[in-house]
Amino acid sequence: MPFPSETRRALLEEHARLRVLLAELEDLATRTRAGDDPGRRFGAVAGQLLRALEVHNEAEERVLAPLLRLTDAWGPERIGEMTEEHTAEHAALRSVLAQPEHAALARHGPELAKELRTHMAREEATFLAPEVLTDDVVTAGPDE
Repeated sequence: MPFPSETRRALLEEHARLRVLLAELEDLATRTRAGDDPGRRFGAVAGQLLRALEVHNEAEERVLAPLLRLTDAWGPERIGEMTEEHTAEHAALRSVLAQPEHAALARHGPELAKELRTHMAREEATFLAPEVLTDDVVTAGPDE
């Protein structure tokens, strides 16, 4: 099992890559609403973002859940909250990013990007906070 700090760093790097895709999606949405034709790029970015988020959320649940379980008494609650948020997020993502029409994607994409940024910031302040994912070992006391 990797150190918690290594897991934290890897997941934060994924968040950074997701933010780049979100910025591109927003740019394409803005250009589309202004009348530009982004061609196939808009759908490609939306599909890439959808796949990247699905992979990221699966990885978070796979590698982060065991670490959260060990952090403190709030571990199970954090895991439940993370799983619940990811389930809701997946439904919203599919409904927006799988839009076949550029106009619909351009209309709803920016709001989705805002929500995802808020979601990632919340994760970074809670599940991925350095004081939660610490490499320090905390024990209840000496074994007798």
